[in-house]
Amino acid sequence: MKQAAVILPYQGNRLLMQLRDNKPDIVHPGRWGLFSGTIETGENPLGCAQRELKEEINVEHAQMVFLSTDTVSHPDPITLHSFYCLLNVPVESITLYEGSDIGLFSIDQIRSRQLFSPRFATYFPVIDQPIIRHIVEKLFKTVLLKTEETER
Repeated sequence: MKQAAVILPYQGNRLLMQLRDNKPDIVHPGRWGLFSGTIETGENPLGCAQRELKEEINVEHAQMVFLSTDTVSHPDPITLHSFYCLLNVPVESITLYEGSDIGLFSIDQIRSRQLFSPRFATYFPVIDQPIIRHIVEKLFKTVLLKTEETER
């Protein structure tokens, strides 16, 4: 079974998401999703999460926190290891190496299933997968809402 790491960088009460390239040969083209990648041979889930974040947006974090492990069977069986980390750089300073755009979004914006791309000045759909909704909801319940309460 394939394994992947999912990375959820957050800032305040918002989650950084990636607009996937609009290429027909990739999974979920032109949709907002989470940063993720396949675990390579000899790599552990945390190492994969750190590598993927570096490769996709050139952000390095010493402190990634484990969120959950989930298994999905559609379209192919895969085990997802999810991690979250504080995004400690301004979004404007991030260089995107994979994907078309990035943005910070609140839980209400993500639940709307349509997110605005500043780069393209239009809305794009969020990937419609139950596991993504589950991981995002779990993050907001365990981390982001607590951060919001602390900031009040």
